[in-house]
Amino acid sequence: MASAEGRGSSHHEVMDLRHGHNHTYLARGQHFDRLPSGYRTVAYGHSKYYFHGGVWYHPFGRGFVVDVPPFGLVVPSLPLYYTSLWAGCIPYYYANETYYTQTAGSYMVVEPPKGEVAQAPPATTGQLFIYPRNWQNDQQ
Repeated sequence: MASAEGRGSSHHEVMDLRHGHNHTYLARGQHFDRLPSGYRTVAYGHSKYYFHGGVWYHPFGRGFVVDVPPFGLVVPSLPLYYTSLWAGCIPYYYANETYYTQTAGSYMVVEPPKGEVAQAPPATTGQLFIYPRNWQNDQQ
């Protein structure tokens, strides 16, 4: 097994071109003796995942394997390199074939958005809508 520290020629990397992201990551399934310095630990259920530079690692045997984070896993911050996307009025953040949405003070790994996505927020119509409240009728 190799160390995740050195990304020499013995490590397979892939270019993530989806959504114009254009960033290189370690290929999934690779095994390492140890984690890169500066990694973050994220608990999910009874498992631990480790995150560094947009790459997720999971314990495997006596080492670690580059893996996919599970849906529902919550992280305190996004990877350094990410692409912002919009599906309708919902912002998504994308990096290394992983989608995130914002939650209260953190980000959650989620399924890919359904339907079309755009890299800009939807245009507003400039119309103002006022809805009745406190038991008011439409005229009030």
